Amino acid sequence: MKKLLAVSLAFALFVPAFAGGILDNVTTKGEIQTIGSLLRAEYQNVDVNSRTVSNRVLFGLGFDLVDDVKADVTFLNVGYWGSEGAPSNGQSLDDYLNKIRVVEANVTVDNIFGVLTAKIGRQFYGDENSPVVYYGPTHYKGGISDNFSTGVRDSESADAVVVTYASDSFTANAVYGKLAQQSQPNVNDANSVLGLDAKYNVNDSLSLQAYLYNIAYPNSPLFGGESVNIGLYGGKAAYADDALLVSVEVAKNYNNPYSNQRPENRPFFYNEGWMVKADASFKLALEQADITPRLTYVHSEQNFIAVGNYLPGIMTSGFNGQAFSDGRNMRVVNAGVDFKLPALEKFNFALEYFAVSYRKEDNPLWIGNEFDLLVKYALNEYVELHTGIAYGTNTIFKENPYAGQLGLIVKF
Repeated sequence: MKKLLAVSLAFALFVPAFAGGILDNVTTKGEIQTIGSLLRAEYQNVDVNSRTVSNRVLFGLGFDLVDDVKADVTFLNVGYWGSEGAPSNGQSLDDYLNKIRVVEANVTVDNIFGVLTAKIGRQFYGDENSPVVYYGPTHYKGGISDNFSTGVRDSESADAVVVTYASDSFTANAVYGKLAQQSQPNVNDANSVLGLDAKYNVNDSLSLQAYLYNIAYPNSPLFGGESVNIGLYGGKAAYADDALLVSVEVAKNYNNPYSNQRPENRPFFYNEGWMVKADASFKLALEQADITPRLTYVHSEQNFIAVGNYLPGIMTSGFNGQAFSDGRNMRVVNAGVDFKLPALEKFNFALEYFAVSYRKEDNPLWIGNEFDLLVKYALNEYVELHTGIAYGTNTIFKENPYAGQLGLIVKF
């Protein structure tokens, strides 16, 4: 870790120095996220008493090549404490360097026909809060247990071309790409994404969004070696002002591979699988504190499947990973309140309640209730400490489970 940071620091200090004479407007960016997690639970006679620490380092460079052309490169190192290297002497610098991955390497061309922008190459795509489509890093989610899905995303990215049209009130993206972080022996075996996404700002408060995606899984081990296409289309309406936020998103599958009525794979057939996600919050600026009550409801049916980034709760996200990754019908009620005290201006507090259940092939599975307490401390504009504890009641586990996490995010 220290050696990787030293290499990153050397890049940050010296690359702009020697590149300044060749490249213009050289900038650097970086992020370190370290999260320690613990979990105590018992499930199906398996006693889980886990303590893990996940660590991710991102470091990137951006620079102008020529007029209207900008390049970006971002490097990644991710892992778990103690997972590799001899206990006595750790790993060599070569070991670290061999594990550094390139997660962004692209050029952005502006002013095409005077109205279009194209980003070509390896890149992150989508909104981190999207339950439908997202390829990129996830924050505040650490690995909980080797016995379950980790809940931490290794900064997936896509080798893609994204063409964007943007005006004051309307933005549209067209994307085609293949996932970049899969170790496939044949490039034709890599998952690919093809899609359109458009957003219209009706005014300063109201926005409307619509999207259509097709995600191909050639020779996928997830589906018994079968080649499948997952279709997604839907829309979102959102209203946000200084106090109120309300949004409703509806998404639907076509070509759902979990459909029982899919004798063959044809686009826009077997229109099964749907999801509704509704969010509402209202900020109350009181004399004693700023309080923001929140409510989220998520409902999916008919084996809805997506590749977004919906990860509810500390424990629930750790057990199950991305909520819609395997056609699991899901119902989640999430009630929470954020509050900020004037006397503790660097702190943000949140109380969360989750009620989660799944249904797989008409077999309901009640996961349980989860209660979370989250605290974030902004040391300054670049450094944030955060911690959280979670407690489960009336769950599928033999005893009431509990979990906790402590993390650090540094942006530079």
